[in-house]
Amino acid sequence: MSNSKEIESKLNFDSIRAELSSLCSSRMGKDAVEAMSFSSDYNTILKLLRQTNEMLSLIKSGSDLPGSNVYDVIPYLNEIKAAGSFMAADRLNALGKMLASISEVRNFFSRPDEDGSTPLYPELKKEFEGLVSFPDIEREIER
Repeated sequence: MSNSKEIESKLNFDSIRAELSSLCSSRMGKDAVEAMSFSSDYNTILKLLRQTNEMLSLIKSGSDLPGSNVYDVIPYLNEIKAAGSFMAADRLNALGKMLASISEVRNFFSRPDEDGSTPLYPELKKEFEGLVSFPDIEREIER
């Protein structure tokens, strides 16, 4: 057993991972939790602590965090891979809400602080910068 696995076992990391996974509303979230592992890397730990402090600050501020419309749309997208296939209206609606949530989350974490010079939550902003939005598809779904 590797040193990392031994530490995870002693800290009961699997039960923490299971608890986090139970709070996820999508398969992608559950997969992300499964991929989490113990780290002893100093820089990784500092980054995660900064992210945790920013999220704690956000929660304490009472701000509403966008992104409440999280759906597991991967199965819907897989269904329409074949040429000539289409998505049912309810699934298209869920996809539209999911895409809108992605845009809202990116915009939320890109907001600047009071003086406008830096993001309000710089570490969390970095995490969400990779989210791709599809405004053209959102508009077409809303039509």
